[in-house]
Amino acid sequence: MASSYSFGIEIELIAEPRHVSGPHRHRRAVLYEDLASAIRFQGSYADADTLQERYRKHPEHYNKWWITKDGSLGNPEDPLSQFDLEHRSLEYSVSPILNTANPWEREIDSFWDAYHMVFLMPEPSNLCGSHVHVSPSPTRWFTITELQSIAFGTIYYEDLILELLPPSRRGNKYCVPNTCHARALRSLDGRGLAYVWEMIKIQTDEQSLRDFMQDPGGEEPRNPRYVLWNFDNILSSGSVEFRGGRGLRGPVRTKRWAAFVVAFVHFCLMQDFHCWPSWPQYRFTVPDMQQFWTGIRNAARDISVNDSLPSDWQAMSEMAIDGMLEGVCDAFDGSGIYSDSDLDSMNGKSDSDFTGSELDDDELDDDELDDDELDDDELDDDELDDDELDDDESDDDELGDGELEGYELGSDPCYDEQLDDESLRMMDSIMMNLITMSLGR
Repeated sequence: MASSYSFGIEIELIAEPRHVSGPHRHRRAVLYEDLASAIRFQGSYADADTLQERYRKHPEHYNKWWITKDGSLGNPEDPLSQFDLEHRSLEYSVSPILNTANPWEREIDSFWDAYHMVFLMPEPSNLCGSHVHVSPSPTRWFTITELQSIAFGTIYYEDLILELLPPSRRGNKYCVPNTCHARALRSLDGRGLAYVWEMIKIQTDEQSLRDFMQDPGGEEPRNPRYVLWNFDNILSSGSVEFRGGRGLRGPVRTKRWAAFVVAFVHFCLMQDFHCWPSWPQYRFTVPDMQQFWTGIRNAARDISVNDSLPSDWQAMSEMAIDGMLEGVCDAFDGSGIYSDSDLDSMNGKSDSDFTGSELDDDELDDDELDDDELDDDELDDDELDDDELDDDESDDDELGDGELEGYELGSDPCYDEQLDDESLRMMDSIMMNLITMSLGR
C-alpha cells in the first residue's frame, strides 16, 4: 500500500471570456492559448491544443496543464448548436500528474488564478463534470491484489458514494454505477456482497478484472468506459479513473473532489479485504454514512490530504438529503446486486426536490448560497475519448499569439482569493447550520 499517490484531474468548463474580440477563424484555439499563457504566467507548465491536427494523449503532456476541447460539450463554433455559445468557450483542462507528497494544492490554485485572468466565473451546468485518475506513482502500477481491493471497494461503498454526488451525476449516462452497467455484476443480483468479493478474487489479471467491472455485454450499445469507476486504464497507464465528479468552478471544490477520490482509493487498500472471512460463512455489512466518512477522513489524514476535505459528509455532498436515492440503476436497465439492501429503495430527486441549496465555489468564498440550478439536460452523444479527441478541421491560417494584456487578477467581483484554513472551517460550520435549518423546516 502506497504512502502517497499520483493523480490527475480533468475539468470540463463552459466559460465566457473577459474580453471578446472580433470574429476569428481560430477563436477557440486562441482562447485555449490565452489560458495556457496565463497558467505559465502563474509559474506552472501548460500547453494548448491548436485544433489543427489530430490529438492523442501522450506522456509528454502529463507534465503540464493541457487545454483542449471536449466532444461531450458540443461544438461552440457550430451555429446550429443547441446552446447559446456565441461568446462562450467549451474547454477541457487536464492537469499534470500531481502527487499527494508534494504541494499539489498550489497547482490547483495556480490554474484557477490563471483561469480568472482570461475568463469570467464558469457557468453552472449539468453538462460539465470532472474526472480524477489515481495511481501509486508514474513509475509504479497497482498490483492485481490492490486492484481487486479497489474494485470491491467501489461496489461495497457504491450507494454511499452515490449519496455524495449531485443529482446530475447520479443519473448521468457517462458515469453509470458499475453494478448497473457491467453484465457480470448485473447477473449477480441477490447473491450478496460476499459472493461478489469471491468473484472478484478469481479475476487474476488486469483484463479479466476490467471486464468483470464494466463490460456491458449483450448487443445494447453501451460504451464500457461510461461507468462511475473506470478500470480501462489499468491496461495502458496503470490508473483507476473516477468519472462521477461534479462540475468544478473554483479551487475549493477541485481540491475537495481530488482529495476525496485519492483518499477513497487509499481507504479501500486500508481495509485489507483479502483477510476477511470467505463467502458463504461471512455476510458483509455496509457501514452507515457517518462511519464511512470517518474512514475517508482517516485515510485522507494518512496521506496528508485531509485539509482539503470538509469535516462533515453533508458539507461534501452540499445538500440536505431527505431519504435515500431511488432507482439509480433503473434508469440504466439494471437492478444492481443488492436485492436486500438500500439500493433497491433509493429515492432519486431532481434539484428542486431538495431543501438544501447547493453551494458553488464562488459562494464558498463569499459565504452566500446559490439557489439557481439548471435543469438536467440530456448530454450530447459525443464523449471525449481517453485516448483520442474528435477531429476539428481548420484552415492553416496562423493563430494569434494569445498574449495576455491588461488582465488583472481579482478584477472580477465574483472571484476572491482562496480561503485560508480557518475560513474554510468557519464555512463548514455555516454550511452545517444551514443544513440543520433546512432539515428542521
